[in-house]
Amino acid sequence: MRFTLRNQHKIKEAFSENILQDLLSDLKIHFKTHPNIKQYDINFKYKIIKVQSNRNKSMEHIFYVYGGKYDVLNLAYKETVYKK
Repeated sequence: MRFTLRNQHKIKEAFSENILQDLLSDLKIHFKTHPNIKQYDINFKYKIIKVQSNRNKSMEHIFYVYGGKYDVLNLAYKETVYKK
């Protein structure tokens, strides 16, 4: 599978270039190592996916899946949370 990340310029402006690169790196690794991406239904308009941070194992990034076609998922960044 492949992905597109929406509003990368806004993520870069709101956080930093390093955060954006970390998100993209974590997404690339996640999509490379997980052939079937698990999507969670949170009773919202969009489903979400959870991506483990490679720098800090207690963190995970959450992305909305707002569309997709063929083997490409269209993602929008939601938040980064610490797992309990």
